[in-house]
Amino acid sequence: MKSGGVHMAEHAEIGPSGLGAIMLCPGMVRMQRGRKDATSFAAANGTVAHMIGEKLLKGKRPNIFPGEKITQEGHEIPVDKDMLDAVQVYIDHVNEIRERNKDNYCIEGIEAKGDLGFLGIPEVFGTCDYSLSVPFKTLYVRDYKHGQGVLVDAVDNPQLMAYALIAGQGMIGTFDTIDMGIVQPRGRSGETIKTWQTTPSELMEWVESELKPTVKLAMSKDAP
Repeated sequence: MKSGGVHMAEHAEIGPSGLGAIMLCPGMVRMQRGRKDATSFAAANGTVAHMIGEKLLKGKRPNIFPGEKITQEGHEIPVDKDMLDAVQVYIDHVNEIRERNKDNYCIEGIEAKGDLGFLGIPEVFGTCDYSLSVPFKTLYVRDYKHGQGVLVDAVDNPQLMAYALIAGQGMIGTFDTIDMGIVQPRGRSGETIKTWQTTPSELMEWVESELKPTVKLAMSKDAP
């Protein structure tokens, strides 16, 4: 299995995580330009969970134990059993994907950064939690959500679609299937893993009809 990397934009203003909101209000980009918002406890908590997940997926010992506290962006984040159990659900799911494709040549991305410059919109930049590319077959993309209050669906999810494009880059059209999923172990609905499949052609239709127009409008001086 090969680890893959993609080009990273230095000055990107539109992250996949905010795409859904930006599509509703393109002017958000202009209004937030130059502002630095304080990181919430929930966001810092999620960052720590992602850090633990990244190390485990890379086969490294996180050297973190239940009861330990980690300072993250001004917050003291407790690493408790709830956090470790939630992250393990994510790890187990990724390992299932790995196991299903162990006999295939694969390119894996773990917390891989990239942008959509290959589509002419380098303003869209982000970090994909996990991707596994099986050339000419399937591109798997998974996003880990540590939060429990806001339930996230996978179907027609702009964030997931952007991550798929970031992971696939110029090879996006060579896959038969794009398999995207949200792993949200602490979600109150009890539905831990939600997945959705689409095709490269359907994904590119979304790029041309929705993503590109949104980015163009958001980057304009008079975005609404």
